[in-house]
Amino acid sequence: MARVCALRHLRCDATAGGSGGGGGGDTQSPHNAAAASDTAAALASLVAHASTQHGPAAAASALEAAAARFPHAGVAPPLPHLAIASARAAHDSAMACGDAKRAMGAAELLAALAPPAASVDAESHIEAARAAAEAHLAAGRLVDAHAGAARQFSAAQHAGLTHAALRVTLTLAETLLAAARGLLRTGT
Repeated sequence: MARVCALRHLRCDATAGGSGGGGGGDTQSPHNAAAASDTAAALASLVAHASTQHGPAAAASALEAAAARFPHAGVAPPLPHLAIASARAAHDSAMACGDAKRAMGAAELLAALAPPAASVDAESHIEAARAAAEAHLAAGRLVDAHAGAARQFSAAQHAGLTHAALRVTLTLAETLLAAARGLLRTGT
């Protein structure tokens, strides 16, 4: 449903001439800045969908489309949605390759991009910590992975974030499966 809403927003934005009629990514006027932020959020949603459902190559393609839409994103006011989507896609790509160091770097970037207080956006903090737990898992640090995922599962439940709790539950399950595989290999 979120993907359909994002696509609808992007279609309406393109019909209106992009970013409130101001052209490709012009964020100088307040109206255009708000429209650009909404468009960036819609593109970020599509990048996240591409990354989780279709893999790193699809996410890279979606990020290229976002970069084409906002060619001056580094010069204009920051578009945090796209920065977060890019970091998430980098994490997913690193995990797909089994590159724990790059995955941890992306998780640290996600944590840096999250708002300073978890009360502002608890889901961003939970997602960053879940990404770090997955990076620990990829590096074989099962105790750190499990502890981090367990803390975030509790935080997600407390905040009522069902989707985040589900994602952290899957990370917890992966840590337990990895631990079980380790026990089976050692014969204990």
